[in-house]
Amino acid sequence: MNKSVEYIKNRIINDSENVHHMPKDGWENVNVTNPLNQFSYLVPKIKPLIKDNQFQFSINHKEDELKEINVRIKYNPDAQFDYFTMETSTHDGTFLFTSQCIGKVLDRLLTVSTYAKNKVNEDFYNNTFDYDINYIIGDIVIHSDFGMKNINGNDWHRQTDIVILPIKFECFKKEN
Repeated sequence: MNKSVEYIKNRIINDSENVHHMPKDGWENVNVTNPLNQFSYLVPKIKPLIKDNQFQFSINHKEDELKEINVRIKYNPDAQFDYFTMETSTHDGTFLFTSQCIGKVLDRLLTVSTYAKNKVNEDFYNNTFDYDINYIIGDIVIHSDFGMKNINGNDWHRQTDIVILPIKFECFKKEN
């Protein structure tokens, strides 16, 4: 079984309070995709930057160019993940909606708006630009459920997609 799917299934079984009403079944038939292939759709110029299953970039502070966060995103489907980020959509089956969910999940990495809360301290929150960040990501897992959905009081044939990206998070205080 794929490590990303295995990690998500274990979280659902062992931590049911914190998995946002995720289904316990249907994980044998999920779609799995390499996230590096998806980044090039999100940011077309990023493909040449991907090398050896990873890429790096820096985010500069708007008002002070000397403040920057160096971010490295590495793909390792066999990592020991810390948490996952996810996006859900109920729709008519058009792939555009699934693609938007994938984009939102990956955008959280590009904007450094996701992190493992148990791996950061108060200093990280107050002085984020004093840290460098590594995201080690697994495969994107797409769990789809098909059937009748009640939307605004009407029953419709619909699809619900849950797009999940498992992440291992590392942050390092910069040496001055």
